Amino acid sequence: MTLKPFRRPNLSTNNVLLAMTMSASIILLGCGGGGGGGPQPQPGTCGSAAGSTTTVVCGRVVTAGALANGVQGASVSLLSPSGAVLTSTSTDSTGFYKFPVVPVAATLFKVVANSATYTADFANFNGDLYDYAIQNQAKNGSCVPALGNLINGDNQLSNVQLYSQGTPPPPPSGCPR
Repeated sequence: MTLKPFRRPNLSTNNVLLAMTMSASIILLGCGGGGGGGPQPQPGTCGSAAGSTTTVVCGRVVTAGALANGVQGASVSLLSPSGAVLTSTSTDSTGFYKFPVVPVAATLFKVVANSATYTADFANFNGDLYDYAIQNQAKNGSCVPALGNLINGDNQLSNVQLYSQGTPPPPPSGCPR
């Protein structure tokens, strides 16, 4: 038996193989590693399924002040422009509430908690104090916050702050809406 000497591949063959390996690596990295082509859809801020087009409203009711503890058992109502209650829900132990379906006519909302613990008829939303006992600027209903422009999908509202009986709100200077 005759042994032939081991023949080492020439330099150009090594360069071609190296270039092909690097090109394949760059292509795979560029498409997310080859396992799906990029980021996967995430659920909405209110917990709806990714890509949901149902209008959902959620948020938290908290105590006014630095601690901003969740207010359990507060009633959150969605209202029509005339102030009629369209639907209501209650907050959980963290102050979270969610309306999985928002009535078409809903434009306003109101939050009410236990009046033995919290000052009745007052809420702070987006830095504005709302006194439910006074009229809005148009003089056609009570002074309650507006929902704003809702989108199809999840709409997480800013925290609504309630004042405890021990720390009442500052005097209102009129309705912000």
